[in-house]
Amino acid sequence: MRGTQKKFDRILCQRFDAHAKTLAYHLMDWYGYTCEIEPMGKTGPDLLVNMHKTQVYLEGEVRPMWRGEWPKRWGYILHVPERRGQLDGREHETMFLTISGDHYRGLLYHERVFKTATLAPVNNVHVENGEYFYHVPLWHTRQLSFFANTKNPPFVAGGWTWERLIP
Repeated sequence: MRGTQKKFDRILCQRFDAHAKTLAYHLMDWYGYTCEIEPMGKTGPDLLVNMHKTQVYLEGEVRPMWRGEWPKRWGYILHVPERRGQLDGREHETMFLTISGDHYRGLLYHERVFKTATLAPVNNVHVENGEYFYHVPLWHTRQLSFFANTKNPPFVAGGWTWERLIP
């Protein structure tokens, strides 16, 4: 781990973590996979997803500043804090779901993106000298759209299958 990292923010966790877990759970349920949710306040993966004969961890996060289309000022890069890529010792592979603040869009990616992503400091308001982030090109993610619908499951994504993301 390089440099300083942002301190854990309990208020942000309480505000967004439950939404991320719920959306990730419903997305996997919609695809027919069963999930076990990690209890609130416990560190570690948000979900354990059972897929056929494979299990993977799924980490969800909400980006409150992302609303609507991907912001042009962010370029075609998803900044992922270095601490998210610390996966040593995990029993299963990990997938990540980054969700927009309005909960209408998402990016799904596999842990393997960290192997080729550039790791560089990014200045932010939380860490004075910048925190190290992986710079993940958006084309290494699956872009999802979620639609609220009262007759069907509330979270629907189209255009991809989960199996294609597993190596």
